[in-house]
Amino acid sequence: MNYHKKCISEKLKSIDEILLFLLFLAGFVIILTIPMICTGNILRHGMVQAITPAMSAMLVLKIKNKDYPKKIFDTFLFFGGIAILLVIIDGFDYLDTLNITQVGLLLLWLIVLILIISEKKEVLIKYNLNGGNLKKVIISLLLYIAFIHIEIMIMLIPTGKSKDLSLFLSTYNIMDYINMFIYLSLFQSVYLFGEEYGWRAFLQSRLQDKFGKKIGVLILGPIWGLWHINLWFFRNVTPALLITIIISYIVNCAFSSVIYAYIYEKTNTFWSAVLIHIASNAMGFGILKIGDNFKTAQSDFSILTNNGNSKQLIHLAFMILVATLLFMTKTFKKENY
Repeated sequence: MNYHKKCISEKLKSIDEILLFLLFLAGFVIILTIPMICTGNILRHGMVQAITPAMSAMLVLKIKNKDYPKKIFDTFLFFGGIAILLVIIDGFDYLDTLNITQVGLLLLWLIVLILIISEKKEVLIKYNLNGGNLKKVIISLLLYIAFIHIEIMIMLIPTGKSKDLSLFLSTYNIMDYINMFIYLSLFQSVYLFGEEYGWRAFLQSRLQDKFGKKIGVLILGPIWGLWHINLWFFRNVTPALLITIIISYIVNCAFSSVIYAYIYEKTNTFWSAVLIHIASNAMGFGILKIGDNFKTAQSDFSILTNNGNSKQLIHLAFMILVATLLFMTKTFKKENY
């Protein structure tokens, strides 16, 4: 038994880190998609899928390194494994596990934060868990928040008889956005840690080492977008619109990854990516407030779907422009082949 275990371990160690990461990630997505098909509910499955990039990265790092941060990685993998098991149980209607899963993941987040804070600085730096430059992180976050507000207003520029921009300006309240940002920081951080540790802290650096700073980031973007693809198939839309949404989303991820990569490089920490991801989701979930209710800021279900094609074209043109400008900075000029 030990001999076979050792053979498997040696074979896994011989596989390229990027390939091994993608194999683990694909396995997790397949496992989570099967119960999703049974229930048609993307909420609970989607939130667990969010932690799989970090789980995949941690599994690879465990296999490749003997001195990995055992308490942090093993705790995250243990709770993550339980969350996946609960989703499978829920998918076959044995038990409604949504509340159990949410509470468990929040508990996981508290434990992992404590373990990270108590870990040695050199270990955090080696495994890209360090906090980086706090001043740069805060400045980057504020600039990104300004950026996404400008982006939304550009997308809402009147087309034809559209009054989207005036509606936005007349109903938007910055306190609504701040409240949503705080809420998501408390209750969604574990999911975005799960994404960004896998995408930025692990995969980005390895793709850039292999293909260069620019090409590495452009490869990461579509992978990031395709990883979401199973979540789109359960939307109540026509096949033609579904294809348009998927292509648009992948292209958007490709150019968004340039912005995330730039901020990650400037701050020297993936935590900045976690924060700007929260900032982006806060805009998506809580931009408008009419009466006492938050309204989704229409990426695919609201204001931005009116005149959807023109809005998407404006959005993609803006993202391409920003990504091109960032590629011209010193951050991306020094290649690291």
